[in-house]
Formats: sequence, C-alpha cells, structure tokens
Amino acid sequence: MAQRTTPSLQCVDHRAHDRAAVLSDFLATVPWSPARPDTLVVCCSDGRWHEQVEEFVHKHVSKRADVYAVPGGPAIFWWNSPVDENRVAERHFRFLAEHHDLRAIWLIAHEDCAFYRELHRNAAAAKLKESQIEDLERAREKIAGWFPKLDVRKIYASLNRDCVTFSTLS
Repeated sequence: MAQRTTPSLQCVDHRAHDRAAVLSDFLATVPWSPARPDTLVVCCSDGRWHEQVEEFVHKHVSKRADVYAVPGGPAIFWWNSPVDENRVAERHFRFLAEHHDLRAIWLIAHEDCAFYRELHRNAAAAKLKESQIEDLERAREKIAGWFPKLDVRKIYASLNRDCVTFSTLS
C-alpha cells in the first residue's frame, strides 16, 4: 500500500497568547501524517508516569505509536472484570490490530500502580511487582493467541528516587 507523505514543515502558531487564559485555538507544531503507526503501546493511565513513558516510547519504540492507556495497563487483557469490560477491551484491541496494521505491541507496567494496590490490598511492593510481571506474561500469551505474528514486548518501569528505569522482561 503506497503511503502519502507530508512535506517536512514546521507548524508555528504566530499568535501571542496568555498561558493563563483559556485557549480557544491551539496550533500544534508537529505536522500531521496520514501513515498509520505499526506499534501499539498498552500502559497504565496513571499521569505520574506519562512523560517518562512518552520519552521511552519516542526514543526506543516508535516516534508515532498508538497508545491504549487504561488503569492497570496490560492487566486489561486478563483482569477478571465484568464480562462487558473484557469484551470492550478485546474489541478495541482487535480493531487496532486489524485496522492499524500493527506489527508490535509493547506492554508497559509500572511500580506503585494503584490498580494493583487495590487488587492486592495489603500486599508488599515485591508481591505487587511479582503479580504485575506474571500478568504481563498472561497478557502476552493472550495477544499471541489472537495474533501470533505480532511481536509482543514486556516492559516494567520502576522508580530510582525520582528517575524512572524501563526494564525489558524476557
């Protein structure tokens, strides 16, 4: 399939504005591209981790990945939630995999996840991490069963003081 490319240009908003004021219009500085990403990142919706996840994705995964961010991230693929929630998550994933021509899925879990703290009340941090790593593998297995040709990567993000380390799991 031939992909159209957009000329390299800088989108610049030349209008001065007060950052404290509510913006009625915002002009993005990055040009839009019609090419579909071939990578999906599934991560937790915890905003404390967004900048670091975005940096990791841009530098090591893809400049333009699809992102599916939900509480617990990859847990959405195995979590014993109500049947309707599991069906919706599977339907979303299948849509992205089929219509966005995905080749790779990156599953990212993170330390101190409220979803896991709620799921495993009173568990020690080491037990939570162990559960997350087991669940990353369960998610990988489920995705591989649906789409065996997809390259599925498992990543665990952890804190070292105020820095985040992303570790690839086998």
